[in-house]
Amino acid sequence: MIPPATQFDVHTVVLPHSTCHKRTDMVNRQLVQNGNAASQELIQDEVVSSNDISERGLILPKKLLNPCLESPEHQHLRKELIFNNKIGKNVLNQKSELRKALEKHKDAQLKKELEQKKNESKSLLEKAVEDRAEKIEQMKKTVEEDLNKPEFLQVHAKLRAKMESKS
Repeated sequence: MIPPATQFDVHTVVLPHSTCHKRTDMVNRQLVQNGNAASQELIQDEVVSSNDISERGLILPKKLLNPCLESPEHQHLRKELIFNNKIGKNVLNQKSELRKALEKHKDAQLKKELEQKKNESKSLLEKAVEDRAEKIEQMKKTVEEDLNKPEFLQVHAKLRAKMESKS
């Protein structure tokens, strides 16, 4: 004979064993810390051998897991932020406009000083070689610019040069 649908036998339900004692241990620890003996007796009476179902047949709530906090990437990032905070490193690069401008100015001054030191230490021969290299690069750029111009402009420039030379 099949029992009526209103009856429910808690002991016949099969649940995974891994979650059996975790919740009751946690609840018991909290209650012992709080010192609330009356509520502890109530919870122990309601909880069956498996923590998922009470004696009344109700499913006990579980704490939801936060996937962001559980992910290893998030944990690693959090540890890194805490470490950087301990050593005093500002990860977010939050600086005032004045501080940014001052740092930019200091960097520009340092670059100028380094260039001056390099120029002072060069011999006349090195300076002459660099000047010639710069002139050659400028000539190459002008030739490339002329080649990149449309053909009709090149022809027009040649005709203009011939007309000026005849005059």
